Amino acid sequence: MGTWRYVVSLDKEADHDDLKWEIRELYPTVDGRFGYTAKAVRPFGNTYDELIRDLEHMHQDSTLEVLDLRATDPRLVAIDQILMEISPDAESPSLPAQWDVPRALREPIDGRPRIVCICGSTRFRDEMADANRRLTLAGTVVLAPAVFQHSGDTITEAQKARLDELHLKKIDLADAVFVVDPRGYIGESTSREIAYAVSTGKRVFRLSVVRDRYTERR
Repeated sequence: MGTWRYVVSLDKEADHDDLKWEIRELYPTVDGRFGYTAKAVRPFGNTYDELIRDLEHMHQDSTLEVLDLRATDPRLVAIDQILMEISPDAESPSLPAQWDVPRALREPIDGRPRIVCICGSTRFRDEMADANRRLTLAGTVVLAPAVFQHSGDTITEAQKARLDELHLKKIDLADAVFVVDPRGYIGESTSREIAYAVSTGKRVFRLSVVRDRYTERR
């Protein structure tokens, strides 16, 4: 794992077989494995905004994996796998789309973390935030859009032109590009960014392809 984060844990009650779901903190250890807090944690903030951000982080991290504590050796398991083990006859739950950060993006380059630029339509604000968080937790340095015109942010045409140019500069700084394209959607602006990235020799990864490969391995 890359850095500290929250994780959903699953255990059994001490005196009976009822399952216990909690939130813990997960962190990397020097041996390359992971450690976790002995006690469950709860959201915290010194202000209302800090509390809401902590809740959002918990929610985002809860879509990654489950820390299964039912056996002697704790393990990190995909959420859908755990739910199928618990209720094999139940209908498939409605879960956030699962995917792993490609190994080529997790591996350092020249002794430093890889720099990844996120591209995609600004209508996919939530999906970009999810990709940003996953890539960051995997140890990459992420460059991403900060203004989302198609998700409610109001900007002028002049500002839009400057932002488009600025994003090309982010691609220049990056080692690779990660395109957030739910259901394979790529708009005109994103197509131009992909073409620019390819022309400058940057490797391009597409979320839709990464998700499909994850599904095929399940």
